[in-house]
Order: sequence, then structure tokens, then C-alpha cells
Amino acid sequence: MSTDNSVVAGEGEDFESTRMSPVTPGSYLNDPAFYEMKNDEANESLSLKGNNALNLVWSFGINRNVPIHNISDANRQAVFYVTAHTGVLYDCITNKQKLLQGHCNDLSCTCVSGNKRWLATADKGKDSMIIVWDSYTRY
Repeated sequence: MSTDNSVVAGEGEDFESTRMSPVTPGSYLNDPAFYEMKNDEANESLSLKGNNALNLVWSFGINRNVPIHNISDANRQAVFYVTAHTGVLYDCITNKQKLLQGHCNDLSCTCVSGNKRWLATADKGKDSMIIVWDSYTRY
């Protein structure tokens, strides 16, 4: 039995009595095990909500009612699109996605600044909001 608060189910304790240590938002990005999930090339995701029940690492599909934006410039070849309530920054060279999570409702519109750095996403529904993202840092 380990001396810290984090215990893996199946190592001497049954699942019901397993205690897990709390997770800080974004702390999984510093955990080497996170990067082993997809052959050492896991995609980074950002959530404004904090602790999520599920960790989204790849998004399949696209919302055809919201435009796709070409955000390529001298530093990157990328596109920005949405699927459900998540914005997706897709790097065409590395085949990686950066997932912009923070909306509770489906995204209804997006826009990109002239210099292609700033992205705005807006959802529709109860408690709708607009989030402005930095496409280079994802915050």
C-alpha cells in the first residue's frame, strides 16, 4: 500500500475503497502518463471548467453550420473549426489538435482577428457566453 493519498485500483484495495488525489486543472499536462495515451503524441486540451469527468483528447466531426477559418501564417499551417461545444485548432503539419473547451452549449458562431492570433467563440442557449482565445497559447 502506498503512503501517499493516491492509490491505483487493484493494488491491494477494492475499487470502492480507493481514494484518488485531487486533480488541479491542467495538471495532467505535466504527467508523463498523459502523453503515453496516444503513443507519446497526446493532444493538449484546455478546459475553463477545471476538473472534467472525461478528458477529451481528439475530436472527430465538424459543425457544418459554423465556418472553418484558415489561421495559417508564417509560423504555422492550421485551421480552426468547431464541433459541438468545443473549438478545434488543427495543425495541418503535425496532425495534432488543440481543443478549446469552456462552453456548456453548442457553439453557434466564431470569428478570427486579422492577425489570426485571437479567436472568439460564442454558444447559444441557457447561460450562453463569448470566449476570446489566444490561438498561440490557447488561453
